[in-house]
Amino acid sequence: MFGTDYTRERIRETAAKQFADNDDAEVKRLWDKVYVAFDQWKQEHGNRKPRANLGMLSDLAGQKPIPFKKAAPWQCADLLTPNPIALAFKLIREEYAPFHAVMNEAGILKVLALLIIGFADDARDDELLIAHEILIEHANDKKWLTIEAIKEWKIRSNLRKGPPAASEKRSREAKKKRSTLDDAINALFDKPDKPGWKMTNEEITDFLCNKANWGYERSGVLGRVKTLAAEHREKGRERALAQCATK
Repeated sequence: MFGTDYTRERIRETAAKQFADNDDAEVKRLWDKVYVAFDQWKQEHGNRKPRANLGMLSDLAGQKPIPFKKAAPWQCADLLTPNPIALAFKLIREEYAPFHAVMNEAGILKVLALLIIGFADDARDDELLIAHEILIEHANDKKWLTIEAIKEWKIRSNLRKGPPAASEKRSREAKKKRSTLDDAINALFDKPDKPGWKMTNEEITDFLCNKANWGYERSGVLGRVKTLAAEHREKGRERALAQCATK
């Protein structure tokens, strides 16, 4: 069976080859960078009331949320089986910039290998198998890009969920849902007299959640508000500085 300890150990051995020329200190530095990106995502977008294991019905029914400060980033990501490998795939799909920066610097193969070595026992079989297949198939492919990796991951994962057409429909619907929310947030900042400039992120989130059902939990809306509001405020600050410079 794929899930045996022997198979997982063999996958770890394959992953370890990525670090044949690296010492322990270099590996630790890479993990530190990965975790910093994970934790930044947690602070910006993580579920404030995480649960130990969303895959267990008993957890959903009775277990109290983990304190947010004590929860690992992957426990705050609403994953079926919370683990670092699953969180890595999630952040790749969402094109989360800080995590992409780490992968661009170290290489997606090294990052996946690091997570396999440390967390193979925690991952679901399908997640671990896909990460392993990426290592095997693309270890010598210098043209392998992150976006290509995740497209392949989506295709393989969706084989369990239905025909490709159904998968494409879900993807379109998800993009449309996010675009609708983004438009609503941006509309609060598109002119100097719009209310977004005078509101906190929490106030904007409450305003939006009271206005309509965006198809996200409040934490998801808040995370998107934080990202887009920060971009608008930074641009506003730059415009203000430019105007001062011309006076």
